[in-house]
Amino acid sequence: MSNAVTSAPANATEDRVTPKPRRITELFLLLIALGIGIGANILVDPDQLTEDPVRIITSGAVLAGGGLLVHVVLWIRARYADPYLLPIAVALNGLGLAMIHRIDLSTGQTASDTQVVWTGLAMVVACVVLWFLKDHRRLRQITYISLALSALLLLLPMIPGLGVEINGARLWISVAGRTFQPGEIAKITLAIFFAGYLSTNRDLIMLAGRKIGPVRLPRFKDIAPMFAAWLIAIGVLVLQRDLGTAILFFGLFLVMIYLATGRMGWIVLGVSLMLVGGFVASRIFSM
Repeated sequence: MSNAVTSAPANATEDRVTPKPRRITELFLLLIALGIGIGANILVDPDQLTEDPVRIITSGAVLAGGGLLVHVVLWIRARYADPYLLPIAVALNGLGLAMIHRIDLSTGQTASDTQVVWTGLAMVVACVVLWFLKDHRRLRQITYISLALSALLLLLPMIPGLGVEINGARLWISVAGRTFQPGEIAKITLAIFFAGYLSTNRDLIMLAGRKIGPVRLPRFKDIAPMFAAWLIAIGVLVLQRDLGTAILFFGLFLVMIYLATGRMGWIVLGVSLMLVGGFVASRIFSM
């Protein structure tokens, strides 16, 4: 009788924590995302589908083939991964391709073709990472390396002779006649830093510190490295005069700390700071 009583809760607990491989859900959402992305590209210029469909077919094939390839790799190597991330990324990428295609039609350029190549390359790299990175927790070993690399990448456009200013923003570097935004890679390295730091110090951030109203503010020494990373990113981007990307980095900071703590107070505080910072920056930039 004692064994029966003690074993029941254990089995119940085991059933509760068993994850479900929601790959079918991911596939269903992925098909919807592909419909959104490819459909948006067609709607930009419906006549092109009959007159010169090569560009639309190529971009659709890369988006669909790459998305399904990542889905298959996830099914094999990461069965319990979040089922929503891939469809969201594919939908946003498809809409981005459609917007660039629309600009190309008005300017006579072919930037969307280059973007399609980068899309395919990014999906291949994602598959390689998923296949060979067997344990994502190994990324904790490069937490502070990722922070240093992020700072370096964001500073590269400020180096004379290397950085290039386009439309008033100094975000690009020029290498062998080709321009590139190192800040795009910095988004990944900063995400790795935030995730590594928060996973290691989550309990200290949540439990230590003063409570003001419904929000418990962490001790400065517990959040200082993350705050320094945010300041580096925002400071450099403001100097480069790209407020859109600065807000994106700030949003990354907020989302990561919310995922770690689950406290809505951080979102409220962050949005308030964003509004104040945006107002101040608009006054400074207008001078």
